[in-house]
Amino acid sequence: NAYNLHDAIRMRMNCKEYIRLYKKKFNGPQSSFHWRRSLPPLTAEDATRLGLIELSYPADKLVNFRMMAQTEMKTETSINSFAEEGALGDVKRSPRSQVWQVRELT
Repeated sequence: NAYNLHDAIRMRMNCKEYIRLYKKKFNGPQSSFHWRRSLPPLTAEDATRLGLIELSYPADKLVNFRMMAQTEMKTETSINSFAEEGALGDVKRSPRSQVWQVRELT
C-alpha cells in the first residue's frame, strides 16, 4: 500500500484515536480489570467516533489498529498487576512512589 504523507499522518492520528477509544470500552464499574473500574467508560459520542473510524478503513487496517490496542491493554495490565501485587516487596518506596499508580500507556 502506498500513501501520500497527508493520508499517512491522518491514518496515524486515527489509529491513535482508535486505540484510545477501543481501550475505553473496557473501563467503568463493570470492568473485569480492577484498576480500570475508576477510569471513564466509553460514551455514546466516543462509540460514534469509533464507528466512523472503523468505516473509514479496510478490514486489514482495522485488524492492525485492534491488535495494537490489545497489545497496549495487555502491557498496561501487566504493569498495573505488577504494581498492585506489591512487587517491590519490603523495599522502602521513595517519595516518587506515584510511579506505581495505575496508568494507561496512551
